[in-house]
Amino acid sequence: MAKICMVVLNSVSRDARVLKEAASLVAAGHEVNIIGVRDNNYPDSFEITGDGVKINRINLAYMKQSLVYLRKALFFLFFGISIIFINFFSLSLSNVILLISFFFFISSAWLFRKFYFVLKASSNSDADTNGHSKMMDFFSSGKQLLACLLRLYPVLVVIRQMKPEIIHCHDVYTLPIGALLKLRKKCIVVYDAHEIYEELPQQDNSHRYKCHLIHRFCQGFVDRFITINTSIANWYAKSYPCLPKAEIIMNASRKVDKFDYDFRLHQAAGLPEDAKILLYQGGFATHRGLKCLVEGAKFLPENWFLVMMGWGGYEPELKVIAKQINHNEKKHRKSDLIRFIPPAPQEELVLWTAGATIGVIPYENKGLNHWFCTPNKLWEYPNAGVPILISPFPEMKYFVEKYGHGWFLPEKLNSESFGQVIQSLKDSDIHKAKEASFNFIKQNHWGIFEARLLSLYTELSSETIGSMDGNLNS
Repeated sequence: MAKICMVVLNSVSRDARVLKEAASLVAAGHEVNIIGVRDNNYPDSFEITGDGVKINRINLAYMKQSLVYLRKALFFLFFGISIIFINFFSLSLSNVILLISFFFFISSAWLFRKFYFVLKASSNSDADTNGHSKMMDFFSSGKQLLACLLRLYPVLVVIRQMKPEIIHCHDVYTLPIGALLKLRKKCIVVYDAHEIYEELPQQDNSHRYKCHLIHRFCQGFVDRFITINTSIANWYAKSYPCLPKAEIIMNASRKVDKFDYDFRLHQAAGLPEDAKILLYQGGFATHRGLKCLVEGAKFLPENWFLVMMGWGGYEPELKVIAKQINHNEKKHRKSDLIRFIPPAPQEELVLWTAGATIGVIPYENKGLNHWFCTPNKLWEYPNAGVPILISPFPEMKYFVEKYGHGWFLPEKLNSESFGQVIQSLKDSDIHKAKEASFNFIKQNHWGIFEARLLSLYTELSSETIGSMDGNLNS
């Protein structure tokens, strides 16, 4: 059994994928520590889940201000050294700059020697790519890597104290930590890519460039690669050929037995028990079709309501739109058409989701990450027996066409489309899709993908033991 450290730059408690993987590994006998980040909702520095997973949250908020002070300190240090050389060693300013440049060259040469094999492995051999551009890319990559490691230094310190045998890096910004620890400690690095980070619609070009550089620079350090579906695995194989072949571990939910719904969703939303609910659950972010969804609520049939259960920075803007629609619709309805409620605890989510009549995933076609997405909701809704209404993107569309547990929105969203689809459905259609939801989960639950994860870690444990035996024999 292996000593594993998972790293993720969020509070962990809302990250269903990370918690499922960790719980499965603990149940299989591995020792798992998750390193996360404190926030206002989860300020505790240490927690042990009911599954025996240890969560260590680190406060990184102070690091941003510390970096500002560090940059100022380095500027004044550079200025002070220049004055000393000019006054005490009779050197001109140009000679001082030349001397400092020499030291920079020496340190850069050392860095190049240290990471040359990564550059060689990850650089393309196209005829139009010359040595100068490769060198510039290398130094730019090194700068980004060092900046990332500096911001995450407290995480690095905690992991080194734990002395793990395997580093499981969730998401791209934790990958430099895994690369550095492998370089120094010879541990095994598992990279778990939840997204195509260069194609996130909410991010700017600077973010995309940083993600590309980290992938390019660190791909040679990865021993095992995990991602969420075949389309995204193919994208990584083409974009970063030095990554190992991907193991597909989807965002599936743990299968639950059928249960009686206790109307908690209706009660939290202030709705009568016979109200039909179109539910969105998850993060409130741009380019997820949420503005269109909220605006489209006014086209829902009588006795249908939209419930938004989640969190995120986009929430205030959505609530402004909802407030206006609720005000206008009071002429026709007795109560608010759109309700916002807080996110449910992950361990209780299925009990809340069960109150929905239909669950919606209205993502916009903004980049490959959305086009190829298979979010947690794709399993969380049907796991509670709730049919789904989705954007017709390839990976999600495949499942709905195969199992018949949902319906499609138009690829180009408009606010009327939500009401049009729901108005076209009979109660018998919804009941049929509800039964199909259980069939989908029966054949696509977490246990199937858990077996893949445990098989991968069985191989890694054997490699770890073999490496230790080799060190003892030498």
